[in-house]
Amino acid sequence: MNDKKLHLEIMTPEKKVVDEDVDYVSAPGFKGEFGVLPGHADLVLLLRPGEVAVDSGGLISYYAVSWGYAYVDESSVSILVENAEKAEEIDAERALKERDKWENEGLSSLSHRQLDEELEYGRSVSQETAGMEEGNEDLIKIGLKKERAQARIDVAARIVEKK
Repeated sequence: MNDKKLHLEIMTPEKKVVDEDVDYVSAPGFKGEFGVLPGHADLVLLLRPGEVAVDSGGLISYYAVSWGYAYVDESSVSILVENAEKAEEIDAERALKERDKWENEGLSSLSHRQLDEELEYGRSVSQETAGMEEGNEDLIKIGLKKERAQARIDVAARIVEKK
């Protein structure tokens, strides 16, 4: 049996949300979900808003995170994000209102589909060049805020499912 653990830190500018040894971490990379076990190769990734799942002794915890970065080495994962909330701490009603607000903000100039396309374009541009097309910045920010709100809703729903 493998007794190795990963040291996980999830940090925001305001606080350290998680600081513990865990068995497995999955997180939302811009190119898709990725998972980390002890012994993983060194890696730096750009994160999109979404769900971080943490397995610690068979107990799974979920966190909603905004965009940020993940730094991985063979024995640790450091996740640096603007916002991170444990599933149990999320106010689902507030998250729904937040998502609706950002959807409506984006719809004042674009359809949902166009907003999603602009967000996807912004992701690819920021991945490739770490920059954005002029004029797309606000739309991309709105899309990321909408995605963060949706991630909070999805993570909060996991608590409801457990009950």
